Amino acid sequence: MSDKNRGTVFNIQRYSVHDGPGIRTQVFLKGCPLRCLWCSNPESQEAAPQLAYNADKCLGCGRCVATCPQQALRLEQDGIHRDRERCDPACRACAEVCPGQALTFYGKTMTAREVLDKVEEDAAFYARSGGGLTLSGGEPLQQGDFCLSILEEAEHRAVHTAMESCGQAPEETILAACGKLDYLLFDIKHLDSEAHKGDGHGQ
Repeated sequence: MSDKNRGTVFNIQRYSVHDGPGIRTQVFLKGCPLRCLWCSNPESQEAAPQLAYNADKCLGCGRCVATCPQQALRLEQDGIHRDRERCDPACRACAEVCPGQALTFYGKTMTAREVLDKVEEDAAFYARSGGGLTLSGGEPLQQGDFCLSILEEAEHRAVHTAMESCGQAPEETILAACGKLDYLLFDIKHLDSEAHKGDGHGQ
């Protein structure tokens, strides 16, 4: 399977009713060119999978430290500390053994088929409500080839498609996606482009 059929998914949210018509499954893809202060999914901004640590959930057991094959973790009095140079985000061994779920990953590599297999679990709700799949992010067009592969797979399975986008992508990618979409939610971040660029609202 080619790389265009594989990408990084941040989250898959079922029973969404505010992101297109009917009951929908929302697929959030990782990566966004903007850094808006009001971003509702800041964990999705970086394109690569990310390890997150919640000190309030940490039991201090040290299992993650003992398990890490890169020896990138250490347990100190104030919790777990990570050596980012050594850490391999693709490993995930620490999160798998963490009993308190203090260590979690944002981002999972999936294929377009795997995404649609998950989406189709709620096909009965789409048929009754006129719903379907909504691609979101981050900015889904940041993973343009993967986004198009998902839309093609949805088309083959007759799944209604929608996408939330801020339009920050090459014109040919936007046009290709629009040619496969049933519904587009275009996100205008600010009517004043200078205001959007300033004070940390943009990139």
